[in-house]
Amino acid sequence: MKTYYVVRDGFNAANQSATGRTANPKNLFESEYSQLVGMVQAESAQAAIDAVGATCYNGQGMWATSAPQRHKGLTRAIMDSISFK
Repeated sequence: MKTYYVVRDGFNAANQSATGRTANPKNLFESEYSQLVGMVQAESAQAAIDAVGATCYNGQGMWATSAPQRHKGLTRAIMDSISFK
């Protein structure tokens, strides 16, 4: 099993806040277009997405990765998420 980081892409006011958005973001995580919704141990990316159970609305999708360093801004989003717990 690997640690997977599940990300929701796309903005929808039903499950995201527009406050705190960066006007000129360096990456999609700063603009809140992408949002880390979970970190889970799973056998595959699809199993990780299923385990998190986050919601997606119109214009949104989810993906999971076990290599966060390959996606700009994801490592910082993970660090921020851990510091709030």
